[in-house]
Amino acid sequence: MHWYRKNQSFPCLVLMRQYLKICFKYATSMDLMDVEVDEAIRRGLPFDPVALPEKYPALENLIYDWRDCYN
Repeated sequence: MHWYRKNQSFPCLVLMRQYLKICFKYATSMDLMDVEVDEAIRRGLPFDPVALPEKYPALENLIYDWRDCYN
C-alpha cells in the first residue's frame, strides 16, 4: 500500500480486497479492532493502517482484475 501511495496510484480491487481481508482477520484475531492505531502498532500490528487509501477513484475507473492493472 505504501508503494501505491508513493506512486499516486490505486491498487486493483482484487488486491485491495485481499489486503483488507488479511488486515481485518489479523486485527480481529489479536483483539485490536477497538484500540487506537498507535496502540495497535505498539502491540505489534504488522501493517500500517495509515498506508490504506483515503480517497478512491470514481467507480468507472476502478480496475477489478490484477491482470488488467498493468495493461
